[in-house]
Amino acid sequence: MKTLICFLMFVIILPFSGPAQEWQNICSPGVTLYENPSGLIGAFRFDSVLSIGNGDSIFYSYPAIRYKTPCPDTTHGSVMGQRVYRTAGGVFNFFNRDNDTLSINSTAPLNATWKFCNLPGGGYILATVGSIISDSVLGMPDSVRIIGFQAYDQSGNPVSHLMNTKHFGLSKHYGLSEAADMYTLPGSFDAYTLSGKTSLNLGIPNLDARRIYDFNVGDEFHYRSRHRSGYGPMSYGEYSAKILKILGKEAYGNNDSIVYHAEVCINHQVYLHNAGSPIVTLTHDTTDLIYRFTGLNADAQAVNMPGEYVPYSYSQDNVAKEIHRFTTGTNGRQIQIVLPYFYFAPEPSFCYIGQCCWPEESFMEGLGKTGLSFFNMIYYDLDYDSLWYYKKGTEIWGTPVAADCNALLTQVDQLSAPGSRILVSPNPVHDHLQVVVAESMNGSVFRFDILDLPGHVVFSTTFHESRVVISRPALPAGLYIWRVTGVNRAAAGKIIFD
Repeated sequence: MKTLICFLMFVIILPFSGPAQEWQNICSPGVTLYENPSGLIGAFRFDSVLSIGNGDSIFYSYPAIRYKTPCPDTTHGSVMGQRVYRTAGGVFNFFNRDNDTLSINSTAPLNATWKFCNLPGGGYILATVGSIISDSVLGMPDSVRIIGFQAYDQSGNPVSHLMNTKHFGLSKHYGLSEAADMYTLPGSFDAYTLSGKTSLNLGIPNLDARRIYDFNVGDEFHYRSRHRSGYGPMSYGEYSAKILKILGKEAYGNNDSIVYHAEVCINHQVYLHNAGSPIVTLTHDTTDLIYRFTGLNADAQAVNMPGEYVPYSYSQDNVAKEIHRFTTGTNGRQIQIVLPYFYFAPEPSFCYIGQCCWPEESFMEGLGKTGLSFFNMIYYDLDYDSLWYYKKGTEIWGTPVAADCNALLTQVDQLSAPGSRILVSPNPVHDHLQVVVAESMNGSVFRFDILDLPGHVVFSTTFHESRVVISRPALPAGLYIWRVTGVNRAAAGKIIFD
């Protein structure tokens, strides 16, 4: 019997009995989740509250990595920013990337107007409660104040501005139902819609370790992995396929620990340089997967918040991790993607210069760790360990690596060609390029990146179709690396821009 022990930490959220004050439930306890039109999740969770007298309070959220020239900024939070100043009169003040104030008057009646923010050159934007409507918020009926905006110059004359066509929604019981990323306002309006409140158990749940590693008896997971090492006569390539099937489940304490009994079979093949046949290792065994949610978390990034800045040390470099969460996982599951960032300069004048290296990790609700990829600078391609197929009850997704363990353990010299080809053409690129995936996408979201030779991402986009045409990015002529990544696919290659 083999035992794999995973220590996981569970963030305890104190229950919240209900709205403290009508129209003012913006900074409520627990986690408030927002979603943008592309499925990106932002969040607000206040980690501390400072009472500053006269009934005023400042709510401090978790820090997030933000992009600001010349360096990413680590001093701001997610959707609502790092801090929110609430006055005793019900005015909520947010702070954007320039540390300017954005104000929402939660007590303003119909047709009331106030200054939302200042504009460069002495202008400003006024906010107005234009209507109060009945709406559904997080599946619950509620009243919502619709707050519109109008920009003015320093003389008080109406002027054109992107905010003039936008609005916020302020729910009577659930806070901001429609808003935007406060950090980027008013220069850009990155719209978000309220999608969950953990304190009220409404909407989508917050993705934590318990939800990520929520397996049931009969669940079956198939994985593929590839690793290439070295160059020349000492080089080799490894390919593996694995099937994991949950046979039993035991919970201990107040569900603080869960033990899954599982059957596992692995077909592992090693190809030596210029060798014709692989070295094959076959494994068929049972194992225990032990998750202790209240202990030290070996997969801490699986439970961090969307956008969160998570510093840690890696080798001799100073590294931070950036968390991305989406609702675009398989069948609408939440997926969390973790990217490493780094800097070399010593404190306090450091600068995170962007994604430096891999591994890039992904976790998905009810599926555990679904992906681990590492960019191979020798071959300019990706090593990976990815979920390829799963069956949970009646839900089936992906392509099995084999019909069952018996079939998997009889496969020899087949793992290096998993049957998924990704084509990027033309090469060289003149005015456009196309990406073709030669099999069903199964509703997956794929990301297409272009990297320069040092490994910096210089262009990125996502697509759902099996074929997408992309206009030539405004990049200097030269040699680049393309990379396509998805929940269960990874490929890369060289490309020339002329």
